[in-house]
Amino acid sequence: MNPHERLSRLDLWIVALYLLGITVLGLYASRRVRDSTSFFIGGRRFGKLLMLAQSLGSGTHADQATGVMGACYSIGLSGIWVVS
Repeated sequence: MNPHERLSRLDLWIVALYLLGITVLGLYASRRVRDSTSFFIGGRRFGKLLMLAQSLGSGTHADQATGVMGACYSIGLSGIWVVS
C-alpha cells in the first residue's frame, strides 16, 4: 500500500465521530418510535409540505432522474412513482 493513500488521524477521528453521532441519533429516534404510525409518518406531526418533500425524496432516485422527470412532465406529479 502506498503511504500517501492511507487515512490520516484527522480522517479517522472524523469517521469515528460520524459513526458515534449516527449511533446516538439512531438510539434517540428509536426511543421515540412507539408504533408503525410514528415510524412511517412521524405520528402525523409533520406538515403537508414536509410530507410532500419526503414523498418526492423517497420516490425519486439519482439513477432514475431522467425517466422520473419525463414521467412527471407527461402525467404530472404522480410520475414520481414511475420506475423506468
